Amino acid sequence: MAETLFSLEEFLYNVKNDISSVKLFLKDLFLRIKEKVNHTFCSAEIPFPTNSEIIRRIDQSRYLYEIILFISAQTEMIMNATGSPSRDNILDDILYYIDHNFRNNIKLEGIAPLFGYSSTYLGKIFNRTFGESFNSYVDHRKIEYSKELLKENRLKVYEIAEQVGYNNVDYFHKKFKKYTGMSPAEYRKSMFTPLKNR
Repeated sequence: MAETLFSLEEFLYNVKNDISSVKLFLKDLFLRIKEKVNHTFCSAEIPFPTNSEIIRRIDQSRYLYEIILFISAQTEMIMNATGSPSRDNILDDILYYIDHNFRNNIKLEGIAPLFGYSSTYLGKIFNRTFGESFNSYVDHRKIEYSKELLKENRLKVYEIAEQVGYNNVDYFHKKFKKYTGMSPAEYRKSMFTPLKNR
C-alpha cells in the first residue's frame, strides 16, 4: 500500500489537471478505499473519519502535499488497525537483515522483493529515511566491521576483505580509504601506536 501511495503521489504531481479535478479524484478514491477496507476487515475497529469529514479535509486543503499527508496518515492508521506492518517496522527489519547479511554480496535488487518492495521504491525511501543510499549503508557496515577485525591484529588485510564481503582487496582498500581517510594498514598501525607517539 505504501508503494502504491508513493506512485500515486508522483503521478499527481505530474498531471496537468486543475486542483479541483485532482481533489474530486482523491475524494472518490479514498472513499472507495475506506469502503473496501471496512468490508475486508469488518471485525476490526478502524477509526476512520466520517465521509463528510474526509470530503471537508480534502476540499479545504490548499496544496496537494496536504492531501497526500492526510491520506498517508490514514494509510498508517489502517495498517496499524489491521495489523499490517508499517513502513518504519519494515525498515527496521531491513536494517536487521543487512546487519546479519552484509558479509554476503547483498544487493538492493535482491532484498527488495523479500520485503514486498520494488528496488526503485525501496532505494528512494531508504535514502529519504537514513540520508544515504542502500549501497552506502552496506559499505559503512562492512567498513565498521573491518575496523573491528583490524584492531584484533589477527587476520591479514586480504583475509579481512574477504570476511566483510569484498572479493577484491584493491576495491576494499579504495572503500576503506574513502570512509576512514586512511588505508587498512595505516588504520591498524594507528591502533597499535603508543599514545605518546601519536
